[in-house]
Amino acid sequence: MSTPSTWNEAAQEKTAHLYLSMEDRHVNVASIRYVFERLSAKYFYDVSPETKNPVHELWTEIGTKALTWGQKKNIVINQKNLLATLISKQRDYGHQNIAKYGREGLIIRVHDKIARLENLTKNDVMKNAQNEPISDTILDIAGYSVIGMMWESEIFLLPLI
Repeated sequence: MSTPSTWNEAAQEKTAHLYLSMEDRHVNVASIRYVFERLSAKYFYDVSPETKNPVHELWTEIGTKALTWGQKKNIVINQKNLLATLISKQRDYGHQNIAKYGREGLIIRVHDKIARLENLTKNDVMKNAQNEPISDTILDIAGYSVIGMMWESEIFLLPLI
């Protein structure tokens, strides 16, 4: 595969990678949290250059677990919708929204989404969300995982077309 030359191509590549990495296995919200904790520990406590590849894999795992969990709960987010949402939001927010704080900012954003998911699914009962549907939370977690993969691959700052 050739190196992407635009943000759109990079997002398409990483979104495809996310969907190709999905496995049909049991996933619960606690398993999403577990992978997140491994990711944040890798960043905050192990900042060696060798950390980059495992962190990319952890971003992939968070996204695939969120999408798999969503599917099990009849929340299906297709690849085309995820990519379109990513591109649309990137046009709205621009590069500096993520670039200012990089991986730290992404970790905090994903933590907020996972905490929301945990809160909305307490006692394994889906609550009626007050502000946005739970499908948006799953979409956001998957989206941030794609952005995390792009950031780790140093392709997030490519031009958006």
